[in-house]
Amino acid sequence: MNVQLIAIEVLRPHELVDATHVEYLTRQIVEKGHWLRPIVVDRESHIVMDGHHRLEAARRVGLSKIPCALLDYNSDDIRVVETHSGIAFDVALIKSAAECGDRLPIKSTKHIFSANIDSVDIPLEQLR
Repeated sequence: MNVQLIAIEVLRPHELVDATHVEYLTRQIVEKGHWLRPIVVDRESHIVMDGHHRLEAARRVGLSKIPCALLDYNSDDIRVVETHSGIAFDVALIKSAAECGDRLPIKSTKHIFSANIDSVDIPLEQLR
């Protein structure tokens, strides 16, 4: 899996986040002092596939970059479904939401990856 440190300002979320969950993750990240799980983004567009809450927590912690697993929406290794129904979700809607900033509701989509996303262990000071 290709994991790279990516500047937070270039990452493009497409879903809203739950503030309570972001607060919880922020506390966990600060307590551990290390970043352990990369967020998953599209290699070309930098749209966040998985990790919206962790991205927002990273912003609150004051990080300037975070580890990102780079995948490709055009790959057969990724399937996107509506979270609650499991019905296929149109990636064009995700791209539109990321482009215009009119984000989809919290946990609208679920990205299913055939590849495992490896963990990392990076001190937060290296990400500031």
